[in-house]
Amino acid sequence: MKRPLGKLRKRADFLRLSNMGNKFVTKGFVILSGIRNARTKDEIRIGFVVTKRIGNAVIRNKTKRRFRAIANSILSRIGRPNTDYVLIARQGSTRMKLKILENDLVDAIEKLSQKSL
Repeated sequence: MKRPLGKLRKRADFLRLSNMGNKFVTKGFVILSGIRNARTKDEIRIGFVVTKRIGNAVIRNKTKRRFRAIANSILSRIGRPNTDYVLIARQGSTRMKLKILENDLVDAIEKLSQKSL
């Protein structure tokens, strides 16, 4: 079942996940996750962090588009409801094949789900 993804926009949400969230590191990205105490929706929210170390504005935007594509295809199917996720780009993520990033995201979501149980 595919669910639409919400967006993390506030700095406080990113900081909350970096301080108390679960973390999993892959070759292309670091993923943070944390369960939200919202009573309204069972929505999955996602945020992206791509710093200037990754490259210029064109490369950073390309990286965010790639992350958005894999998040929409993977997280909307296997992400946990009422959970926030943050994908933080690592240096080689722009040159990695999309299929490898997708497989890494699936593995990371499964590991994070086991951690938070």
